[in-house]
Amino acid sequence: MSKKKAAVPPLAVPPPDLARYEGKRDFLITPEPPPGPAGNPRVGPPRFMVHKHDARRLHYDLRLEIDGALASWAVPRGPSYDPRERRFAVQTEDHPMAYGDFEGRIPDGQYGAGDAVVWDQGVFETFPPGQSTFMRNKGHLDLVLLGDKLKGRWHLIRTRKPGAKPGGKAKSEWLLFKAKDEFASETYDVVAERPESVVSGKRLTRGPTPAAVKRAAGGDPVALLVKIWPPALPTVVPTTAVLSSGTHLVEGLTRGPRAVAAVSHKRPALQSEQGRDLAALFPEIAAALAGVIATEAVLDGEIADERPPRFIAHDLLWLDGRDVRARPIEERRELLVGVVPADDPRLACTPVFMGSGADARAAARAAGYARVLAKKLGSGYVAGEGPDWLVFDDTADQGDHR
Repeated sequence: MSKKKAAVPPLAVPPPDLARYEGKRDFLITPEPPPGPAGNPRVGPPRFMVHKHDARRLHYDLRLEIDGALASWAVPRGPSYDPRERRFAVQTEDHPMAYGDFEGRIPDGQYGAGDAVVWDQGVFETFPPGQSTFMRNKGHLDLVLLGDKLKGRWHLIRTRKPGAKPGGKAKSEWLLFKAKDEFASETYDVVAERPESVVSGKRLTRGPTPAAVKRAAGGDPVALLVKIWPPALPTVVPTTAVLSSGTHLVEGLTRGPRAVAAVSHKRPALQSEQGRDLAALFPEIAAALAGVIATEAVLDGEIADERPPRFIAHDLLWLDGRDVRARPIEERRELLVGVVPADDPRLACTPVFMGSGADARAAARAAGYARVLAKKLGSGYVAGEGPDWLVFDDTADQGDHR
């Protein structure tokens, strides 16, 4: 009787050399993933992704899964579908595979400080297949990309090895360009046409805090409130009023008191719309505001009548030395979401409801929100009462909601 052979476990991937990656980062501070233990080979075609990284300069990081890690190149201007465009690329340190799904803000003071989002992702193969290690060592990667934004055949060619330049540069220089295939285009600007993350949909990114803002250590948060005062006021409209679908950003509000918050170098201020100090009344919220993801910020919102109370932000007025009130509400909202920490239950952003005014009000009420605030798309933040903000009050069609 023949004996069954014992199953042979799959070979583990030799651990990639991630010492350079690890040595540049403090993983007690940065949300970037630390190198993990080597595992079994991943099944399926190799992955690629492009991170849109707003560091000292906005650039695009092309990453290819090679030998159990993400080989990485920084492309300052991003990829181009025009075969005539040779885009400069600098090879950087390999990154761990877990970095492929990373989106977030790298804190000031850390290597690569600023926002990073997954601008594109997909799978790739070399032409001919299975030659990525050989081609990288040779200095010419002939790639076939199948991503959400980048498709077809591309070339990545090394032009200088490390130290080949007079003065001895530490990084090798490459060129990234599109092959002449059915996807090539001399008119399509993929960077301009598709700025969004393919994971979160985020379009706007911000770099590290400007040096001038950093130097102003110990700034007074009340002084920021003075810069933006008075706050905007909505016009109260009856519940029978109708909004056309797609004309307004519609948010759910509670019946809590209006509040405007400011943070400067982790020092918080919290005031009512009449200018009364609220920090002493709501010390938990004041403490939470110190964790806002910015050096300077002014947020408009309300204090939810809950236990414990929460500050629910619905607009952003000031960010890291810049008055952002003139920017469209869509941009302010996106920046706001990146400023309010998602892991602190004392802080939140107002929920957004889609559809017509009637549909949005119904959805808001079903979710437990007493009021609906509609902000005209494309509008800025204007002090005082104006037509761009409308509040639908289901319990008091007449009178002041504030």
